[in-house]
Amino acid sequence: MILATLHRLRIWLELHFPERHIYVRTHGEMRGVVLTPARQMAGAAVVGGLAVWTGISMVAMLLAMAADPSGLQERHARAYERLMIDSRQQMARERVPVMGSADPVDALASVIERRHEALVKLYASVTCKAASTTVTAQAAPIGGHGLATQRLRAVQADQDRLVAAVDAASQPCADRIRESIRVAGLDPKSMTPAATAPIVPSAKSGAQPFAERVHHAFIDIEAQRLLAEALSALPFAHPTDTTELSSGFGPRRDPITGETGYHPGLDFPAARMTPVFSTAPGVVSFAGVRQGYGNIVEIDHGHGLTTRFAHLAAFYVRVGDRVGLHQRLGGIGSTGHSTGPHLHYEVLVDGRPQNPERFLKAGDYVHQAG
Repeated sequence: MILATLHRLRIWLELHFPERHIYVRTHGEMRGVVLTPARQMAGAAVVGGLAVWTGISMVAMLLAMAADPSGLQERHARAYERLMIDSRQQMARERVPVMGSADPVDALASVIERRHEALVKLYASVTCKAASTTVTAQAAPIGGHGLATQRLRAVQADQDRLVAAVDAASQPCADRIRESIRVAGLDPKSMTPAATAPIVPSAKSGAQPFAERVHHAFIDIEAQRLLAEALSALPFAHPTDTTELSSGFGPRRDPITGETGYHPGLDFPAARMTPVFSTAPGVVSFAGVRQGYGNIVEIDHGHGLTTRFAHLAAFYVRVGDRVGLHQRLGGIGSTGHSTGPHLHYEVLVDGRPQNPERFLKAGDYVHQAG
């Protein structure tokens, strides 16, 4: 059998790679080049290898682009890290005394002006829609010449304006976020680590009044950032486009058995296969069939928070999938312990059912606040 296979292969190669002769006429002289079957097969192998390598490279590039089409998130993260590092380094440098200057007052003025540039860079993007406040961080028109005392007064006035603007923008916004978390029945302190200001010394260390104000401004900015990150992970969105409720959270009479029981979620009646959406980013921790619930999807949002979507007609995610906000999970159905098509929606904190209406109200509060 092997000999027969080799014989057929030899016949195929001789058929497709016959010996070829190429003749070239130059200045009346004829020359010939012989392309043997071996040379032709070697050339074909090289061309085929290049084609395969090119195909693999293209597939790898397309997969990388599909994972992150524009790389925006990574570039934004790197840009933010560079901004914070540059600002902190510059602020740290301004705390080092200037040595070797002939005029101590002029040297101090230069230090404060450089600190002002760092403050402008840091506060340039501070804004809070909830407080209708935006920091206008423009560098003061301070020239390099003139009396040091005049330069100091001009910079000090603009720095006072900057710090006051940050207080006006960051604090109300942070308070709005804290209030929305409280509306959901959660403790804002448990959702975020304590904000710190690693550059400017605190009031307890004997800092001057201006340094104390800058310290608190850093705390406000960091607190707003941490709270906003926590807020984005909370299930405040609606799980489906319908807002009609057929059953609320708490004690109720079971529609099938007639017995009094405890309903751990909300029921949204709708037509079969009405879309069901994730209410916050997270990771799918369960997707399958569970007794009583029928087809069910559970999403882990971190901070001990889990959302549960039950009685689905179908679901489109698997365990381990990362989902974003308002990503379609499946369609409304009537599987499990159900009397008709509806979505059973639960929110759990550390495994204990919470009233989802509190989270929906908190989401409406955030939306109204901008």
